[in-house]
Amino acid sequence: MSKRLFSDPRYHLLVEALLKASKGIFSYRIPISDSKDEIDTLALIFNNASLQLARMFRELQITSPKFLQPKIFILIDKNHAINSYFDSAGLIIKNADPAVSLLQLLSDRSKKKYKRRFTLFLNSKDQEFDLGVIDFVSPEGLLIPLKARLYCPGRYTRLDLFLLIGYDPEDAIYMTKTKARSSPSPLALKVINSDSKNIYDYQLSEKLHRILMEGLHDGIPSLGDIAFKAAASVSRIKRVFKERFHQSILQYDMEKRLEGSLTILEGGAMSIKQVSHHFGFKTPAHFTQRFKRHFGVTPSQYRKNYFSKISERNLG
Repeated sequence: MSKRLFSDPRYHLLVEALLKASKGIFSYRIPISDSKDEIDTLALIFNNASLQLARMFRELQITSPKFLQPKIFILIDKNHAINSYFDSAGLIIKNADPAVSLLQLLSDRSKKKYKRRFTLFLNSKDQEFDLGVIDFVSPEGLLIPLKARLYCPGRYTRLDLFLLIGYDPEDAIYMTKTKARSSPSPLALKVINSDSKNIYDYQLSEKLHRILMEGLHDGIPSLGDIAFKAAASVSRIKRVFKERFHQSILQYDMEKRLEGSLTILEGGAMSIKQVSHHFGFKTPAHFTQRFKRHFGVTPSQYRKNYFSKISERNLG
């Protein structure tokens, strides 16, 4: 690893996160930058591994699905000032000195999300409110995504204090009352609004790629078909896939079908019609049209040119 990497602050975050994981603490996530370099690649791998390990150990440790162990309790006022807190594991707040404001414990993106949802809560008449997944920042600078819930025990009293409870993002939390009119939809509660969304986007992009590769010999899919198989919205799969592969989903799918057809054409065993059906094209004409647009020649011309070169090579 180059000296440049050793001097990069993100490298030290990676080391810190690995040390946490070596102690069996899998709550931390490494922030992903816009550099898209080797450190970001390592960070994505670590985040993915940490997420999978956390799920595995949680499944091993759960003895009663009715009991959920919160990660943190924070009592705040209307101005977000911390009145008291309980963070037994020291994930977010260490020592005895709480932060002056809860906002100091949140990532930049989560600050905006939290303030927006806190305002909605103040304007509602509910005693509890889902904030969705919020990214807290550890003293070392690592991200800790927690599913946050706000409670107002003094909603109908003069006690203007609010209790924020943070749970593991994978825990199923249910409202004890009817949903607030301003509470988020299930889609809004997903981790796509989190700073740590990179790892979830990475997992979705892997799933989308697998769906495309497994369906190369089926009919050419629509965006709706792919979104349904991936259990995600069309807008999200379009964004996530393009960020990862720098192409639209349908363009990538078409390229892989056409590239795959080259090997079959070079084999010579299948007719053009059979090749077109093998890769999901409804008609040979459609296959020929897309093939020529991509490679500059028709499938028949490509096969003819290929065998001509083989013959010339053998004669030479």
